[in-house]
Amino acid sequence: MRTINILIPKRGRIEYLKVCLHYLNTANADRKYDIIVYVVDDTETGYPLPVYDNIQVQQEYLKGDGWFNKSKLLNYGLSKARYDFDHISVVDADMCYTTNFFGAVSASFDNGADYIVSHGYKLTEASSKHVYSLPAIGEIDNYEKEEFKVGPSQISMNRKCLDALKTYFGDKLYDEAYSGWGGEDSDLSLKSKILDRLGKIKKISINSMWYHLYHQQRNITPEESEHYKVTWEYFVKRRGEINARFHTHTNV
Repeated sequence: MRTINILIPKRGRIEYLKVCLHYLNTANADRKYDIIVYVVDDTETGYPLPVYDNIQVQQEYLKGDGWFNKSKLLNYGLSKARYDFDHISVVDADMCYTTNFFGAVSASFDNGADYIVSHGYKLTEASSKHVYSLPAIGEIDNYEKEEFKVGPSQISMNRKCLDALKTYFGDKLYDEAYSGWGGEDSDLSLKSKILDRLGKIKKISINSMWYHLYHQQRNITPEESEHYKVTWEYFVKRRGEINARFHTHTNV
């Protein structure tokens, strides 16, 4: 039986998380995979979650300090996860994964992939309200939606890939210098793209794997805007350094 670790970093959004876990549980209805979901939270711990039939859920807590730091939570979750696994997936709490997700990802690994970016759809506000009632995933296919092409955050990798990333870029999978919104996913995407070009791993994308729940965009404060600018400047600097090190001109 293939063993799968899933990492979900979060702050708040418990209602989103419950929907996400429901569909991950549904996706393993045939219990074909041994799945442990590690939910890593930086503000709350011990909140009640349902007991699921087809997945195990392990809650972890890492106290946050100011800005949300997704990288720290993911690295911490990885350190707490079981070492014996076939592949890991990084999942955002506001995603509903389809019933064929685990099968499609596993088949891709069997066909030689090492790093997989999953793409999907963005649900409208009205569609998301229906999803909160937890209908069968097939019903969501008929809801109003659009392709969601933003960001490389929904990823899966096998142990070969994880080991290669650590060998070439250090023991921590994610760069913890990123905080607030953005940067860490682009940083890892850049590194994986370089390793793919060097022939160290095989990176692919698969479509129609998830639905993104609608949530209203809040107003960005001047402080947040300035912090994002600093974060983006750091990424541009790191991108230049990494490209120079490997004599590439990879852009992400």
